[in-house]
Amino acid sequence: MDSLDIDYEQQQIQCIVQTQIAQQKEKERVELLSIQKAEYEQALKQDLQKDLQKDLQKEPEPEFEEPSLEEVRKVRLLRFEKIKENQSKQLKQSKCRDK
Repeated sequence: MDSLDIDYEQQQIQCIVQTQIAQQKEKERVELLSIQKAEYEQALKQDLQKDLQKDLQKEPEPEFEEPSLEEVRKVRLLRFEKIKENQSKQLKQSKCRDK
């Protein structure tokens, strides 16, 4: 074998070794991502359980009941009547003062 054959063989061996190293790195990267994903999902599950427990321990907030249109109209009419009464009283008082 001459030096060209040895150089070619070394290049081939080096290429095979580099390919194996790259494959090993990719395998380790995939394993690491898998581990990280599993840890993330476990932590997320725990957080969701804690949030659920907190929500269950909270006292329920009182529900606000929206007034009906009829109730709103009644209140407005009462206010309007009071305003009219006050205006009429003021008008009478001002007439009394003017006299």
